[in-house]
Amino acid sequence: MTDLSASTQPTPPSGSPAYDDRMIAGITYVLFLLLPTFIPVLIGLVLAYANRDTPSAMLRSHYVFQIRSFWILFGWSIIALAMIFIGIPLSILLVGIPAVVLGAAILCGLGLFFALRSVVGLIYLAQGKPYPRPQTWLI
Repeated sequence: MTDLSASTQPTPPSGSPAYDDRMIAGITYVLFLLLPTFIPVLIGLVLAYANRDTPSAMLRSHYVFQIRSFWILFGWSIIALAMIFIGIPLSILLVGIPAVVLGAAILCGLGLFFALRSVVGLIYLAQGKPYPRPQTWLI
């Protein structure tokens, strides 16, 4: 008898990334979309760092974009949280209220910005295209 299971499995076309590799990048984007819980975002960062040296240029651009998105989020979050924590004691004198409000506004805007970057990256990944400008600060 012949084994039919080996001949019925689809193989990815040559030159295109394997399905599993795209799946890992997609899972990383989905983990990034779970922003209010910080642990999935860290897991996504670890996945992006672990797969950053993939031979596919298309996937490499997505992983670089994901890593860069995280560090932008992290840096601005530190600034916003510092504004809030410095502004709270100064709010007793009514001087720190603008700092608290601005810090909270930065955090809210940052969450939207990070989610938007993740959705746009996921769209490019679903289309099978590399992210056009993975080093950018913008979308």
